[in-house]
Amino acid sequence: MDHVLEAFEPADFGLEHLGSVQETTDLSPASYARRVGVRADSTLATISDADFETGMSRMKQAVAAESEPMPVITTLDLLVLKATT
Repeated sequence: MDHVLEAFEPADFGLEHLGSVQETTDLSPASYARRVGVRADSTLATISDADFETGMSRMKQAVAAESEPMPVITTLDLLVLKATT
């Protein structure tokens, strides 16, 4: 976090707020597993094929054990900067 603030400091921006927000990533774990399974998300490109397959297998097991589908919620960091001048 310090490196982010240091990057904006020369432009006269400082920390206003650091918190988190939640977003609905998908309507159900099954739908999320199908979407992740195509491996189109660039963050998945760095994962080895073996690790990806292990993760997908675990995700499919969780989907199979689910009795009532619930939305997949992701918590994201929220950084708000404010001009200091």
